[in-house]
Amino acid sequence: MIGCGYVNNKGFAITSLIYGLAIMGFLLIVTIMATLSSTRRSIKEISNSVEQDLLNAGKSSFVYTSSSIDQANEFIIPSGEGGLYRVELWGAGGGDPVENSCSGKPGSYVTGVIYLNDGDKLYSWVGPCGNTSRITFSNDGGNTNLDPNKIIMQAGRGGTEYSGGTVCFNKPDEDYKTITGINKCAEKNVLNSSLAREERVGTNSFISGNPVIRGSTVGAEDRYFVDGYMMSGANKGPGKVAIQKINSGNDLNSFRSSVWNNVGRVNLTVEGNNESKCSVTYSSAGNISSTVNSNLSIINVDDLTLICDESIVGKNVKIEFGSNVIFDGKYYNNGLAGIKLSAYQTFSRSSFPEHGNYYIIPVNSNGKVFTAANDPDVLLKLNSLLGQNRQKFSIDSLDDSKYRLIESSKFRAMDIFNDENIIGNDISTKGYYNTVSDIGEQKWNIQKNYDGTFSIKTPLPPMNHDNKNSGYITASGNDLKIGEISASGPTTAQKYFIYSIDYGR
Repeated sequence: MIGCGYVNNKGFAITSLIYGLAIMGFLLIVTIMATLSSTRRSIKEISNSVEQDLLNAGKSSFVYTSSSIDQANEFIIPSGEGGLYRVELWGAGGGDPVENSCSGKPGSYVTGVIYLNDGDKLYSWVGPCGNTSRITFSNDGGNTNLDPNKIIMQAGRGGTEYSGGTVCFNKPDEDYKTITGINKCAEKNVLNSSLAREERVGTNSFISGNPVIRGSTVGAEDRYFVDGYMMSGANKGPGKVAIQKINSGNDLNSFRSSVWNNVGRVNLTVEGNNESKCSVTYSSAGNISSTVNSNLSIINVDDLTLICDESIVGKNVKIEFGSNVIFDGKYYNNGLAGIKLSAYQTFSRSSFPEHGNYYIIPVNSNGKVFTAANDPDVLLKLNSLLGQNRQKFSIDSLDDSKYRLIESSKFRAMDIFNDENIIGNDISTKGYYNTVSDIGEQKWNIQKNYDGTFSIKTPLPPMNHDNKNSGYITASGNDLKIGEISASGPTTAQKYFIYSIDYGR
């Protein structure tokens, strides 16, 4: 009996060993498969990057900074490369142009899309600290003596005390003036023309054909931009320009929302019958109008700007094209440029274009956007918008109606650093998207707020010790963290413009 028990125990031990080895082998195979899948994912991302670079190599592109403000940078559209181009322009930070020391306040950022023909010549006038950046179709006069009527885009420089402005003037040569009420468009509430010429005050910005509070003019040769956007206080360094082809041909209809077509009436409703304290300005093929609450000739609207008196902040505002609601929410102060909506942006369209690149801009951005960290740091931060790849995110829809957001520098996924939905946890880009495991902290819900903004929320359940509800990405200074969810909806710090750079092309 003793020997038989010994044999049985030995047999059990051998069987256990075999099963143990089998389980270890299985786990090893799973690990290898996951590693291979992750490697394939990395290779795929790199392949996509290379493919995109090759595509871009076949397009016209141009990025330039200059130390000479009076020397234009010429950009000629090559034969066969006519089409729609995204132009981004940064005004220089305030400071000493001789020493090129940008010790003052940052310059502004402006962008728009324009159709350029084969052989068109664009001249960019960008330079050292203390200089405004401009785009023209002609090379004459030097930046300091350009004919204002020939300027099609301008990004205001920073001053020694005040940032470059996204201000609302009819022409690029109009500097800050004393403006009150809903027409107050300067960073400092009261500025007069003598102050406007001083180095301590930044200059204004301008986009040809872009609707602003006091209207706009169409620049040289009746050329105009659509999908214009302005941001004050974005650039602390020298001026810069970036030009990138986003599509061949001149048909914008495939990128625009159909709701913005065939508009015969623009309705404005403000809580408390305060319509007189708000202004809506909109553009159609470069023509600017501010007529509301009355019938129009049928037009296709490209862009719209809403700006209200400070007394309207927090009150409900609604804008409709006929019976189609374009904006419906509480008015928030978005700085000098007002709230800008566009027929070509994701907010106006039914879905996010696959594989496109986006800037994610807090409502109260102060010139900053979501920015992935440089190694070895991994935390996502808010940094000045400089057009870097680590500030561009692809947004891809997943099978479960959620999204993954991938930064375009190292192709890492946006996630929760400590993996749990807890108030105060940081947002990061610490690793590649895992296509094998269902990792919830790498997935996101994107909520449309109907006021031109989105909120980004983790689908993970809250894990707070005090049972508070949480999940929204919340901007706090330069940090991005998981924040509390209020019963009244997302706060201003939880709202973002998700700005499409290339319409997914």
